Amino acid sequence: MSLLVVEGWNLLFGRPAASDDELFEMPTAAVFQARFRPAVGSRQGMIRNRKKILATLRNAGDLGALAARHGSALACLRSFGDEEALVRDIDTWAHYIGAPSIHWFVRAFAGSAAG
Repeated sequence: MSLLVVEGWNLLFGRPAASDDELFEMPTAAVFQARFRPAVGSRQGMIRNRKKILATLRNAGDLGALAARHGSALACLRSFGDEEALVRDIDTWAHYIGAPSIHWFVRAFAGSAAG
């Protein structure tokens, strides 16, 4: 499966996330790039979509809760043995992110998705 990623939305540029701060940016990118053509995502200015903004806040809260329970959200997500198990888990709590974007998120924080 090849997911079109809006250029510049993976701020890690193909390297693994080094901290929870870097990790927290990735679900926001996944939420905001979903269902946008590259022309929309590359325009200057703010994207004002209430559902996406609220989802971003909820996802950050959920990642914060993972960090509180496990020492770090990054360590928790890296503890999964395989990508599909992690995708299924994230799909139970992530807001406004579909399976293709969850796969992109998993690959991006792991350092295997450039863009």
